[in-house]
Amino acid sequence: MEAHTRSLVRTPMATFDEQLHDWWDEYQLSCDASLRDRLVLALAPMITHIVEYRTRRAPACCDPDKLVQAGLAELVSVIEDYDYCEVSLQEFAWARVDRAVLEEVRRGASLLRRRAGPLHRYASAAY
Repeated sequence: MEAHTRSLVRTPMATFDEQLHDWWDEYQLSCDASLRDRLVLALAPMITHIVEYRTRRAPACCDPDKLVQAGLAELVSVIEDYDYCEVSLQEFAWARVDRAVLEEVRRGASLLRRRAGPLHRYASAAY
């Protein structure tokens, strides 16, 4: 019995993934918004990293604030949709948030092309 209770107590050496899974388990049982917010705040630096990476390669028209907003919305969705599978919560969140940010970049780039289309045709006709 002592070994069982010792395994339930997390030490400071617990990994980040283990802590995320503990919080996710608690959230699934209680649906407490403060636990969801704790998960979002723990994973939020990942969003800024993804946005910084994607904006380096994106057209100047992409607004980083919109990309962060898309990433946060997807992260909340990830916490709701995640189920234990072969990947950790952090890996699952990374893939989904990266896809959402990339879709937002593509949406911004396609708007830029639509707006620039008539101007480009006008400029090429003038020469």
